[in-house]
Amino acid sequence: MLASGWLNDFALATRYCDLVMQTTAPTLAIDSPGMTGIPAKAVVEQSIPDRMIRARLGPYAALYYALRAKHPPAAAHCLRVAVGCSKWIGYLNQPTAVRDMLEIAGLLHDVGKIGVPDAVLQKPEALDSTEMVAMEQSLQHGFEMLSAAGAAQALIETIEQSRFAFETGLATKPLARMLKIVDAYDSMTTTQVFRSALSRERAVDELFSKSGTQFDPDLVSNFAELIGQTRPELEEQVAQRWLTQLSGGSNSAFSGFTAIEASLGTQGLVNVLFHHRLLDSLNDGTIYLDNQGKILHWNSAAEQMSGRSSESVLHCMWSPALLGLQTEDGQSLDRDNCPLQSALATNTKYSARLGVKHVNGKSSKVDFTAIPMFTSAGGFAGMILLIRDASLQSELMQQVQTLHAKATQDALTKVANRAELNRRLEEFVAEHSASGVPGSVIMCDIDFFKRINDKFSHQAGDEALITFASILRDNVRKSDLVARYGGEEFVILCDACDITVAQAQAEKLRRIVETTPVPALKGATMTSSFGVTQLQVGDDHDTFLSRADRALITAKESGRNRVIQLGSGLSDPAHLAASAQAQGRPSASDQRSGWLSWFVGQSVSILSREYLSAVPLEIALQKLEGFVKDHAAEVLSTTKNQLSVRIKSVAGARRRGEHPVPMILNIDFLEVQYRSQARNAAYQSRTKFTVSFCPVKSRDRRQSAFEGQAHQILLSFQAYIVGQEIDEQLKLAINEPR
Repeated sequence: MLASGWLNDFALATRYCDLVMQTTAPTLAIDSPGMTGIPAKAVVEQSIPDRMIRARLGPYAALYYALRAKHPPAAAHCLRVAVGCSKWIGYLNQPTAVRDMLEIAGLLHDVGKIGVPDAVLQKPEALDSTEMVAMEQSLQHGFEMLSAAGAAQALIETIEQSRFAFETGLATKPLARMLKIVDAYDSMTTTQVFRSALSRERAVDELFSKSGTQFDPDLVSNFAELIGQTRPELEEQVAQRWLTQLSGGSNSAFSGFTAIEASLGTQGLVNVLFHHRLLDSLNDGTIYLDNQGKILHWNSAAEQMSGRSSESVLHCMWSPALLGLQTEDGQSLDRDNCPLQSALATNTKYSARLGVKHVNGKSSKVDFTAIPMFTSAGGFAGMILLIRDASLQSELMQQVQTLHAKATQDALTKVANRAELNRRLEEFVAEHSASGVPGSVIMCDIDFFKRINDKFSHQAGDEALITFASILRDNVRKSDLVARYGGEEFVILCDACDITVAQAQAEKLRRIVETTPVPALKGATMTSSFGVTQLQVGDDHDTFLSRADRALITAKESGRNRVIQLGSGLSDPAHLAASAQAQGRPSASDQRSGWLSWFVGQSVSILSREYLSAVPLEIALQKLEGFVKDHAAEVLSTTKNQLSVRIKSVAGARRRGEHPVPMILNIDFLEVQYRSQARNAAYQSRTKFTVSFCPVKSRDRRQSAFEGQAHQILLSFQAYIVGQEIDEQLKLAINEPR
């Protein structure tokens, strides 16, 4: 279980990053009615976050501002890394001078990207080898900039050594090894346009898998210990250091839009708040490009049409591939044959019927319009792209939803009811498993709801439920489903959404709930707790929802009013597609290896598999506990290194008409020492699992249904422990205790 403490102090950085995006992004129609440009200079000079940066960096602040102007996502990453390092140093109770050094290193470790060409930084796809060389050269650029600015040699060495792998022995400074870990962790848990973010649990597993080679194993263990627990006093310490001390006792800039409201004035509020809300409420996809083709805005409808989050595409250069643009007959459009490129070059309007291909492979017809925008002086400011769904299927779906609203809605809250959730949940799991597109679920409820009923009346409690449901419904994407699960519990199905985006969505909802007055409660506010998980290999609808429920319970046990995520997510979406193909029958590789040969002519009907998990035994057992709970397994016996459970089959693995085949799983676990083949690699603690199982009833061994169901449980188990199957080569790297 990974507690929310790490995320809560990252939320401080996230809130600041939101302000960065609002105050530094150029506006399109600088002098157009209703779209007057925001006085960015005034905002920068007056905002508390900028004073915060200046106080932390002193004479080096200009370098950070230059990076922020060059590439806001890189600056946002540096800020998150700095705040993360600050908490870790606080956890280790190190002196203030040490903390200052690591925070500054975190804020400036990517400053060399100022020297990287825009075309490389803003490319909306993975970099090629030439572009990777340009990125690598940014390291030297950074050292030269810091040296020219008079940075201390210790600071430069800390940043330089953070690039070295642990196994080289060149990273002699502990602060550099810490910076490397936090830098990698934030990169893995942040969505990029060319890859989805990893879950926090999966990111920790990756750190462990590279410990001893890339990362200091002792520091990885300490880092995992930190983010695996809730430490409110550390969160308060970070908030005190980064906010209160630097803003004269006020942290209002991080509790809403107070600071930015004061600096923008009425017209600025219209632009930042009302205009932004209007764009996100539109059914038409709306995209803003600057005069160079860089993406400035990507609204909720564009997210729904493309399957790409705004966070992953902002500040990237426009590419037809981001929307999956096609001709009307389905031919893909690239930069060379996309008419929009010509419109951008000539500053002319363009309109056509095109196709849009979602990341899940589904295509739809759209009316595509590109409108050029100009300043009052006649200069080209950029483009507004409008994408309207023109498919008949979309219109029919809206009619069907209207006709069946009464049958599918909860009578009180007007969100989907439990029956509709059950139906949609099965479809959701099946579709995302088949396509390999990530999907997530959020389970949430109102904290201390019984107290609300007791103190204000049951009618007031109903009003609180209505308010809570409306907040959820009004602040999620149109493609997401909000449903009342029962009582004060609600579920949100997040379509085409990885766990990091779902986590951010839940955190946003949590903040809105705690700041929204409820009239029935005499203007008081309420708080809420959230559990988040992502669909992973081997899941059915029961395990998927059970894991989210377990995350919600953990959030409430950890103090409420927080967000907890559980589950490994996926490192490769193809895993889900492979899982779907395997449902009901084993994969071709398994058939070749003969792992099902025991079905015929064998007196002992036991299947065995060995896996190596990248984490130590203590963390591996937490993952095993989650597997047992989410599969509602009955524990038959336990010993020091062995667990025996009775488990029902995974529902999603059964073909129509098949009956579930109950099975007995015997799971042996052992802490072993693992050493990679890298030169000078040291042994690291890992966990070996041996899984063997058979049907409860002997006659079930002859059922063909058992094949697919057994295979699916193996996939699920491997996903929970994030294990690698042990082959002959891997055995040579494992040293078991005697």
